Amino acid sequence: IICHMPTASTKLLFFSGYPTFTTLAAIMINVFPFGTTAWKTNLLSCLIGGLANVLLYINVKRFSGSDAAGLLTAGWCGFSRIFWMWSIQGEVFSFSNFFAA
Repeated sequence: IICHMPTASTKLLFFSGYPTFTTLAAIMINVFPFGTTAWKTNLLSCLIGGLANVLLYINVKRFSGSDAAGLLTAGWCGFSRIFWMWSIQGEVFSFSNFFAA
């Protein structure tokens, strides 16, 4: 909820490394003509969480050389309670997961 207000007005709330998420959310709000501001921000968080999971699969596959290891790691992370919980809320945690992957 705290991220929705500054994205609607394109003002930065987080100065500690999250202005990129706020900027992407503002773009998402202006590009999609349907849904509420909160729904659009949650959708952005879901998309970024999904991309983080894809990057995790690619990196594990590249470093281990095993498709199974990549799938197991991405599946474990993607279906874990905490990853799932923060990927469906309009917060910056999925964005942090994306950069960590």
